[in-house]
Amino acid sequence: MEKSKKRAPNFNDQERKFLLALVKKYKHVIEAKGSSSHDINKKNVVWAAICREYNSLCTTGPRSTAMLKHFYFNIKHRSRVDVSLRNELNDASLGSLSSNDTSKDGCDGNKDQISNVLKNLKHARMAQYGLVLENQTQEDDSDIRMESVEIKSRGKTGSSDFSDDSENDEPDLDVDSELWAYFEKESDRWVKCSMCGQRLKQEVDTLYKHLKEVHSVVTGNKDENYTEVIYLEDPIQSQEERLLKEVQPKGLKRTRNYTSDEAEISDFGLYITSLLRDLPRNVCAQLQLNIVDLIVKAKLEETGPDICMEVDRGKDPMENKNQQNTKTTKQPENPEISTESQNEMDTKTNKTPKKRTKLKNDSSNENIIENFGNYVVCLLKTFPRTDTNTKLQKDIVDLIMTARLQTMKNRLTDNAIDKLGVRQDLFVEIK
Repeated sequence: MEKSKKRAPNFNDQERKFLLALVKKYKHVIEAKGSSSHDINKKNVVWAAICREYNSLCTTGPRSTAMLKHFYFNIKHRSRVDVSLRNELNDASLGSLSSNDTSKDGCDGNKDQISNVLKNLKHARMAQYGLVLENQTQEDDSDIRMESVEIKSRGKTGSSDFSDDSENDEPDLDVDSELWAYFEKESDRWVKCSMCGQRLKQEVDTLYKHLKEVHSVVTGNKDENYTEVIYLEDPIQSQEERLLKEVQPKGLKRTRNYTSDEAEISDFGLYITSLLRDLPRNVCAQLQLNIVDLIVKAKLEETGPDICMEVDRGKDPMENKNQQNTKTTKQPENPEISTESQNEMDTKTNKTPKKRTKLKNDSSNENIIENFGNYVVCLLKTFPRTDTNTKLQKDIVDLIMTARLQTMKNRLTDNAIDKLGVRQDLFVEIK
């Protein structure tokens, strides 16, 4: 005979009691009269949960959902048949009694009493079936609780003995009502928690311990003196703040670019040479002298105040020391000898002819101006402070532009100025 055609073993009394206990937990869903798709789906989910809990606790063998449903409805049908038979027997017995009483006594006084009794029996028939099922499930619940306690004691001590200590250590959760609704069976030895997903061994003590420690709300441990402890020393930081701190880059150290200042000074030198080329030679030479004097004075102001004061008076700073040294060694001269030597020198200078210097070409003049511009650039680069450098550039430009305006005024006549329509107050004379 093939394996698929073998008949499954019948349900014993222990399995019947355990199934009725599981159905009692979900009776409000299974016995509902709704016929919508939502109700049917809800019933299927409940039967699947019953099948999962049944197979996890019963050791006789796995049962399918269809087998459990079929067996439950057979029990229900049998109970209805038993109730209907009892009602028929009661009706027959009461009817015989009523007929005998009326025939013997011959009075109508007992008819009203018998009719009232029959009406009360008809109303009691509807509730009798529910009472029968409730009595059966209550008996089965007590038997299953005793069996679950025996299974726990065997897992701990390895024997079937039951003691009072195991009752005291038993958790508040009920095995057949609330435990297996929160676990899913993965294999014969391992289960998975449906709330946190933790994988645990298929042991009742382990499952109870997990629910009490991790999911204490499910176990129903309502302690009146319960206090929630919050540690304020280590505040919880959000993940966004940590990400911001990790991604935040460090600031770059920027050094000042001195090449831009040097390029500015070199451009200023080219600008000076271009302005000086348009001026006459005597004016250009005087401006060069004034520019160098201006830069040197500014340089001396930075080095020290004593040297600056001597330069402003038009004296050499080393002249005082030389004079003091010469005073000690100097002797008085004869005035007659000095006058005679002076006359001899004058006669010699008159007799020697003066040499004429050749005029410089324009190219040589341009080279001089260009070299002067480079010299000014080198002097300005020696100043470490940019504000002093900027002030010197301003003063140099003022000197050159003033000289240019003065030369323009000298070249133009009054008539030419009137024709051009230029105001005379714009021209400034060099003092």
